Amino acid sequence: LLSPHTGKTMLRSAWPRVVRRAVRSSSTRCSWGEADRHTGWRGGNWAGNVKWVGCAVAEPRSLEELQELVCASRQVRCVGSAHSFTPLLRDAPTLVCMRQMPVVWDLDLGKKQVTVDAGATLSEIAHRLSTTPLALPNTASLPQFGLAGALATGTHGSSGMGLDGRLKLGALPNAVVSLDIVGPDGNVRRVRRGEEGFESSVVSLGLMGVVSTVTLQLVDGFNISQRVYGDFPPKPSTPGSLERLLASLPDLMKQTHSFSAFVDWSVDDLGLLILRDYLPLGCAPPAPFPLDWCGVPLRTTPVRDFIDGADFESTSVGPWHDKLHVWMRDGKPFGPQAAAELQMEYFVPLRFLTPALEVMVAVAGQWSGSIVYSELRAVRGDEQLLAPYSASAEDGFDTMGFTFGLRSTLGEKRVLQAAAVLEEGLRPFRTLPHWGKLFAHTPQHIKEAYGDRLLRFRAAREKADPERKFSNAWVNSMLLDS
Repeated sequence: LLSPHTGKTMLRSAWPRVVRRAVRSSSTRCSWGEADRHTGWRGGNWAGNVKWVGCAVAEPRSLEELQELVCASRQVRCVGSAHSFTPLLRDAPTLVCMRQMPVVWDLDLGKKQVTVDAGATLSEIAHRLSTTPLALPNTASLPQFGLAGALATGTHGSSGMGLDGRLKLGALPNAVVSLDIVGPDGNVRRVRRGEEGFESSVVSLGLMGVVSTVTLQLVDGFNISQRVYGDFPPKPSTPGSLERLLASLPDLMKQTHSFSAFVDWSVDDLGLLILRDYLPLGCAPPAPFPLDWCGVPLRTTPVRDFIDGADFESTSVGPWHDKLHVWMRDGKPFGPQAAAELQMEYFVPLRFLTPALEVMVAVAGQWSGSIVYSELRAVRGDEQLLAPYSASAEDGFDTMGFTFGLRSTLGEKRVLQAAAVLEEGLRPFRTLPHWGKLFAHTPQHIKEAYGDRLLRFRAAREKADPERKFSNAWVNSMLLDS
């Protein structure tokens, strides 16, 4: 049997399951595509704390090549932008990079959906959408992430609070309609939202197979009215403003669609607060902004050298792709890729926000000089079994995410020691760590924290990949063997 796209022979058993609606372009990726990635990705991650020991990097150029590679390999993991800090890829004999796969871009204006290849970066998707009337409903701060890896680890943006008491905007996995996944035998299966197996297939850590294409649900294009307060790095010019900011978070979430709060827990200052309000295209300009927040005046001048990147635009109105992505301008990404850091991130159910903030101040407040930044974002929970941003029904589903960028000169060992202290303080609040960022939790804690969700995921994974072709030693010990 011949592929209608390449003319090459396909695996006979795979043919009935491969449904290609997408229009494959012969064009290359966006000009900055490879510049998005750090130059040493073939040997290790961006931060340099994880090396691919004994791994051979494969770069298939067609679906057929990918199928044959997976079918013939003993163990396979996928490498994307290499922005994860945990050993998700370490020690796998074969690492698959999807960047040489054909570009897929099938935009359905009627359904407001787009099907893209899994190797695309968020910046490439946003850039292509910038010339259409549609948009992603929400996305990550960094546009450089690869799509498949971002989904597999639970990458998210932020959200404000709706009138029903739930957060308005979901994480990136919430936009997924379907996935095409290459299984251990080389066959392709399509997993759709609402069908069996979907809840274990998006945030999956790559354990369900190699994702080849993703269909995303879009929304009508919109602008963002962005208001900015403060500065970063913080300058302690308004004593007590950090405490007032933290106390204002519940009210803040009710007054905006999305927000980011950049703080240094060791500095008594508000830091940099970004509030984003969605504006339908053609909508009238927003009402006048409050002139201050917690005593800190509205900022109308650029933030210079924001976290090692270019200058950050302050209070303004602009297109969704430039405002939801912190480091994007005119539909193209910029910085911060110069200085690597070591990251941690924890998700706390919103019902425990107040006592969790007290722990953050008490513990992270002692990390003076070690914090590059800490970012607070609220995340709506969803049905994905391994989603770290999803709390239990008892805890209200939704969470607050606390990201820490720590200086890489500290070394992984010291960062993990600090993580252990923070995790102990947050333990009563059923806190979950981001899968792609450093944490000190033991496999037993992960098992207890995820409970029935983990058991259900294990059963689905066992059905999809009984020989553990898509796992590695770290994932086995952390998730599958405890």
